[in-house]
Amino acid sequence: MCLFGRHKVKIGKRINSKNNYHATYAVGKLTDLTFEAEYISELDQGFDFYAPQTFAGLDNQTHAVLFSWIGLPDLTYPTDKFKWHSALTLPRELRLEGSKIYQRPIDKIYENLTALSALHLDKKENIANLDRAYLKFEANNQAFGLTFFQNEKGQSLRLSYENGLICLDRSQSEQTELMEKFDTQTFL
Repeated sequence: MCLFGRHKVKIGKRINSKNNYHATYAVGKLTDLTFEAEYISELDQGFDFYAPQTFAGLDNQTHAVLFSWIGLPDLTYPTDKFKWHSALTLPRELRLEGSKIYQRPIDKIYENLTALSALHLDKKENIANLDRAYLKFEANNQAFGLTFFQNEKGQSLRLSYENGLICLDRSQSEQTELMEKFDTQTFL
């Protein structure tokens, strides 16, 4: 397996990518100095996933751990005016099953977190302090829509699930001129 970034390079028809920076992985065979890819895919379909780094071989012999940047170096963001640009992702566990990489949060991070409250949402609810909260939910394969960070200007971020597709929609969030050149929805 090989992970690599393809800065501003179109991947082609094998991957339906709308990202300017492609974090890609390939599964195949290395013979001498030639790698023959049998399967190629994006590592993350997020808007601002950049420069992934992995490590393995510590206490974990079954998976690798991945960190990445959330934020691209040559984009401007609405938060730049507050002198804040980008962040690190939470670490993820990577597992190769067949030719696909599966990612999940690392359990140890969440072991000591306790729920302050549990909610059963059937309708519109406001969740206080969501900007500092850990949110875990079970969709049970049911359609849903969550709107985050809605403000008085009508700006928001929306996460939804319907017909087997998860959609992250930032079309109603503040966009810089450069951000408007990229898609505002990503589907998983």
